[in-house]
Amino acid sequence: MFDNGKSETMQIVQNAFAWLWILVSVVMLCLCAAPLVVSEKALFSASSRLQEHHGPGQTCALCGMTRGYVLAARLRITEAYLANKGAPFLYFSSLVNGIFMIVWLIRKTGQLFREK
Repeated sequence: MFDNGKSETMQIVQNAFAWLWILVSVVMLCLCAAPLVVSEKALFSASSRLQEHHGPGQTCALCGMTRGYVLAARLRITEAYLANKGAPFLYFSSLVNGIFMIVWLIRKTGQLFREK
C-alpha cells in the first residue's frame, strides 16, 4: 500500500502500523462525535455505573473522564477540566489526530492515483 523503497519486511511492519493507526483514529473520531449525537443525560447515566467499582471516597485517574470528555466536546472546557484534568487534552488530541489522519489518507490516496 505505502511503498517507499524499504525492505519487504520493513514495508509490511510499516503498513501494519499505518492500518492500526487508521483504525484507532477512526474509533477515536467516532468517540469525539458521540457526545455531539447522544444526549448528556444518556452518557452520564451510563458512566455513573462505572463508579460502582470504587469504595466510598476512592477515586482513580479515569474518574470523571466520561463527563469531562462530553463537556470538552461541547466546548465547556473549564467544566471538563474540573471533571477530569486529562479529559480536554484527550478529547482535543484525539480530534487533532483524527484530522491529521484524514489529511494523511487524502494525500496518500492522491499519491496512489498519480502513480497509476
